[in-house]
Amino acid sequence: MKVLQVKVKVTAGAGKNVVDGFVEGYLQVRVKAPAREGRANREVRRVVASFLGLEEDRVRILERWRKSRKTLLLDISGKEGVMEKLRQLGFIAQA
Repeated sequence: MKVLQVKVKVTAGAGKNVVDGFVEGYLQVRVKAPAREGRANREVRRVVASFLGLEEDRVRILERWRKSRKTLLLDISGKEGVMEKLRQLGFIAQA
């Protein structure tokens, strides 16, 4: 399994679901769902998975469930286009 950790900054309760790009090392993600009862977290998984062309179960939130800054674990096995999409947004992989 090939996995990748990506830091995200989430804006819950936004006007639309969108992946904005990387700012200061964080992937900026806006979701319409409110930050209540895990709704925004579930929406973040759906939005990021859809944007990257992954199945939702390949995106996991590793830490900080109740904060706007989170770490996602992406299973990118067999998904060669994912790294290119992330690089286009400004992602720099850590060695």
